[in-house]
Order: sequence, then C-alpha cells, then structure tokens
Amino acid sequence: MHRGRYRLTLPLLFGCVSGLLMIWDLHNSRVIDSMGVADIGPPFWPYEASWIAFLTINAPAYILSAPLFFLLDLQTAPARYPLLFPVAVIWWWWLGRRIDLGLLPSRSPRRRWWMGVALLAVALGLYCIGVVIVLEDARWWSHWGGQGFGMRLLRTGGGTVWCFLIAVTLTVAAVRALRSERHA
Repeated sequence: MHRGRYRLTLPLLFGCVSGLLMIWDLHNSRVIDSMGVADIGPPFWPYEASWIAFLTINAPAYILSAPLFFLLDLQTAPARYPLLFPVAVIWWWWLGRRIDLGLLPSRSPRRRWWMGVALLAVALGLYCIGVVIVLEDARWWSHWGGQGFGMRLLRTGGGTVWCFLIAVTLTVAAVRALRSERHA
C-alpha cells in the first residue's frame, strides 16, 4: 500500500534542498571572487552558511565520495558538485529504500548472527569517531576559551550528529539480528 514512499520522497526532497544549497554556494563563490576576499576568507554569513548546511545534510554522501575527490583531484567545492550531487541523491534513495524495506534482509540465522556482529562492530567504530570529535571540540573550547567555537561547532556538528544517528541505527539493527538469531 505505501511501498516506495521513502525511497522516492527522500531523494526528491533532499535532492532539491541540496541542489538549492549548491546553487547558493556557487553564487556566493562568484560574489567572493568579485569582492576580492578569497585570500583572507569571507565572513561566515551568508558566504559559508550554504556549504556548511549542505555538509550537515549530506555528510555521509560527502564521506562516501571523498576518495573519488582525491582520485580525480577535485580541490574546490564547485568542482566537486557534479560528482557530489548524484552521490547525495543516491545516498538518500538508499536510505529511503532501507526505511521502506528494513535494514536487514531476511537471511539464514547463522548469517544474521554474523551480520549482527558486523553491524555492532561498525556501530562501535562510529561511536568512537563521534566521541573523538566531541572530545576534540571540548579540547578546542578549553584551549581557545570559546573563541571561534561556534564556527567549529557548526562545521563538526552535522557530521557528529550523522555519526551518532547511523551508529544508533546500526546498534538497533544488530541487537534485533542477534535476538532473532537467538530465538530461531
């Protein structure tokens, strides 16, 4: 009855939002170039807000496409957009598909147990990465006395939230897989 609603809605919605943020960032890049402040750095609002908002929404897609940026030698954000936009849309489609169909496909009990252990290991790694980021931000706060902390928090906040969100989702899926294997 409601099959496919997230796998279509999420990529359309977040694809449009990502596209608008990319257009905003391209416009801001042109303005920065015309102002001549590219070397010293522009003020935060509105010139860096679009890029930070884009990264907050699409942090996993950015991380997945980062090796391709290195291989293709894409240095600037506008050069990365032709690759990053499809990866972001595919990320949201995959996420919607996982929501529609469930995280784990039905498999044999033994495979489900191993899948649960693997998901738990990945979740533990993501928890560690998130904690390291939070501790690094706390260290920054204590060292610099809060100077520039808001900007740093904006830059790392989205990635940290995604990190913990995916880790919690993987933990729940792993616990369900391990419980279902135990009851089988």
